[in-house]
Formats: sequence, structure tokens, C-alpha cells
Amino acid sequence: MQSIVDGPWSIAFLIDNSISAPGYTPPHISRFANDNFGRASNRAAALPYGNQFLATCYGPWTIDYGPPTIFLSLRSMRKLTMDELGRKTIHQFKAADKTPLVLVLDNVRSMHNVGSVFRTADAFLLQGMVLCGYTPTPPHRDIHKTALGATETVDWQYLPTTLDAVQQLQAAGYAVMAVEQAAQSVMLDAFTPPANQPLALVFGNEVSGVDAAVMQLVNGCIEIPQSGMKHSLNISVSAGIVVWDIFVKLKK
Repeated sequence: MQSIVDGPWSIAFLIDNSISAPGYTPPHISRFANDNFGRASNRAAALPYGNQFLATCYGPWTIDYGPPTIFLSLRSMRKLTMDELGRKTIHQFKAADKTPLVLVLDNVRSMHNVGSVFRTADAFLLQGMVLCGYTPTPPHRDIHKTALGATETVDWQYLPTTLDAVQQLQAAGYAVMAVEQAAQSVMLDAFTPPANQPLALVFGNEVSGVDAAVMQLVNGCIEIPQSGMKHSLNISVSAGIVVWDIFVKLKK
């Protein structure tokens, strides 16, 4: 019998084949299910059972039975639909409570990296982003390729220098941390975000990292522990790792 991913079978067809092959005559279960696998009610069926059925039933189903019926549901892994993901509209995103975290991009050159960081900021409902120096800004098709619309949801601004961004954020009450390898850095797994203070993270250029003058202004430095030879991560990867870690810690 083909699995659910191999053909456009209805639930009725799958159950019928699972229980009729060993000789059990299935009841008329087509009235319990249809081809729409998006709804929970259509991913399972209840039907009378007998001992022969319980002894021989097989297929992509889990079994939960109690006289006089048996309840079958799909056991195979299934991706969620867009409706099930509960995606926010732009209006809902804008109105939602934000994670108290701002990302500052210090002369990041790659548009693809910028777009990827926008997408990360959207995923974790961040307060916003500050694009500094020659960091490219939306709208641009190369940013959109990786942002996938996140430039429309995430608040952002441009400032000529990262020094300006750090000073303005500190004046607004933010603790500003660079994400960099430095002598006094705190490893990410040991870092505890401030409980009652918003946080800003500075990510540097793909080659030179965070500017030395900016390093003199920040309140501290976070480093991602690494064990390999390169001791280097793409900025979009670094942003994803650090943001996820801080997001989880803030939720605890």
C-alpha cells in the first residue's frame, strides 16, 4: 500500500486498504473522512472493530480503542499548512508586543546577509534594526531575496555611522553589546540578558568585524563558542544563533 505522501489517497482509502488486506471487511467509513488533510477532523476516523481487526491491522496509523469503537489517526510525520502556522498579518505584527531587542548592522556589505537578518528579526518579533554606514538598505531586490517580505514587518532606520547608533541607543536606555571575539567577551551560553533593560546587539562587517571605535563604546561583548578551525561564522548565521539564544532566555 502506498503511503500518504506517495499518492492522493483519501483517508477512507488508506484505512480500507489497511484493514481489508488481512481479510477484515471494513465498514463504510468514507462518510467519516475526505481528501482534505488540513483539518484535524479529517486526519482520523472512528469505526467498529472486532478481534480479527485488532490482531491484523497495520498501516500508517496509531490505534486507540475502547469498546465498541477503534480510533485511528495518521502516524506519519506531516508538515503544517500555512493556516496551521498561525502567521501574522503585517498589521498584527506591528501591533504585537515585541521582544526588547534591537539589531545594529555595522557596515555589513552583503545584501543577502542584510535580508537574512531582517528575516530573523521578523521570526522573533524584534523591536527593530539599525542599518549603519555602507550597509545596504531596502528596498532592493537582492535584500528581498532573503528577507522574503520581512522588510515590510520589521521597523528599521538608517544612520550614517554605527557610533551614532550606539550613542543614541544608550541614551534611550539600551544596553549595547557587540557580537565579537574579544579579550573581555562573555560566551553566549554564559550570557544573561538584563532583566529590566532593553538590549541592542552590534554585528560587524563580514571581513573586519565590529569597528574598533565602536568596541570602545559598547557596554560589553558576546562571543559565540566555537570548536572548529575557522572560528568564523557568517553574520546571518551569527545573528540567528545569538537572537534565538537571547529570545529563549528572555522567555524563561
